[in-house]
Order: sequence, then structure tokens, then C-alpha cells
Amino acid sequence: MRHKTHRARAGFSLIELLIVVAIILIIAAVAIPNLSRARRAAHESSAVYNLRTVNSGLNIYYHSYSNGFPPELIFMGRPAAGSAASCNRADVLDESLACSAPPCRKKGYGFTYQGVGTQLTVPPASPCSQGGYLGYEIQARPDSFGVSGIRSFYIDTSGFIRGTSEDRAATANDPPV
Repeated sequence: MRHKTHRARAGFSLIELLIVVAIILIIAAVAIPNLSRARRAAHESSAVYNLRTVNSGLNIYYHSYSNGFPPELIFMGRPAAGSAASCNRADVLDESLACSAPPCRKKGYGFTYQGVGTQLTVPPASPCSQGGYLGYEIQARPDSFGVSGIRSFYIDTSGFIRGTSEDRAATANDPPV
């Protein structure tokens, strides 16, 4: 009778480990660029959504307070605890978009608001601390061009969102998105 001798294996050979590592590296080389593209696309979609949100909030402010469009986005934020919404703090945007020091940052993009046109004079009996504007412009730029986004966006009083894939702020002259 033949006796088979069984050699106990203590682990994996070096060749087997190198093959597993090579397979993992190949999978990572394919997956990481796709993950980066998906992240940029998500940031860009979020920026467009946030521009629409700010546009809606600005129109609510305009029609609610007879003060034009606000002088700054902070006027769109939450009032102090116990205070009611007013033309000084309208409570229509969250604090990440209604920040006190522009650009306001959210999801990989910086948002810059500017009132344009004539600045309205505040009537003596008005609770508003500053007069608003007859128009506005908002630019959304990636925090890190190529990493958090590859497009910049722009919206104004017309409500059309425009964009560019150049490393600059989008303007009213860029094509609609």
C-alpha cells in the first residue's frame, strides 16, 4: 500500500500573495477615476440645485418685503432665537448659503452673491436695515477646480443657469446649462 504524505500548508506562498495584490491594484486603478468623476458630478449637481434654491429664496424675499432683492445673502438666513422673520433675516436659506463672509461654501462649491442695478432707499418707517437691489447675480465656483468640480455656474434675475467648463467664474455670456 502506498502511503500518501500530506504536507501541512502553513500559509500562502509569495507568488499567491503577489497575484492577489496585483488584482487589487488593477481593480483600484479602474475604480478610483470613476469614483472621482462621480464625486465631481455630485458636487456639480448639488451646485445647480443650490442655485435654484437661492433663486427661489430670493424671489420669496423680493415678493414678501417690498425691499427688492437683499443686499447680501446673510439677509436670507435665520433670525435670532425668539425673533420673527423680517427683511433683515428672512429665514429662507440655511446658514451655509446665507453666510456672513462670502463666498458661502457648500458641497465643494463657493457661492458669491451680488446685488445689481439700483439700490433702493429704505423708507423711514421700514424695519429694513438696508435697501435691496432691483437685480442680482450669483456665481458658483468649485473650491478646487478639477477636484470638486470642472464647471462654474451663474444665475441672475432672469433665473437661467449658465455654465462654463473653463477655470473662471461663469457669466451671463456663457451658454445655459
